[in-house]
Amino acid sequence: MNTPVQESSFPFDTQTMALRDMFASHALSGMLPAPKVPGVLPMTMDGMAQAAYAYADAMLRARLLPPVVPKPAR
Repeated sequence: MNTPVQESSFPFDTQTMALRDMFASHALSGMLPAPKVPGVLPMTMDGMAQAAYAYADAMLRARLLPPVVPKPAR
């Protein structure tokens, strides 16, 4: 008997979504709900998308750096 496969609510295709895309999507989701003026985004949609990928690129660069060691609290 075959066991039914439960599909994810959020399918992920590794061939089309790279880590950069995932980082950009998370950055964009954090940028959208916080406009400076209610009902008005601070940038155009293209500007927001470009900024999201700039954040994603920064996160990818940060992965290459040595880990940050937290300083002890005083």
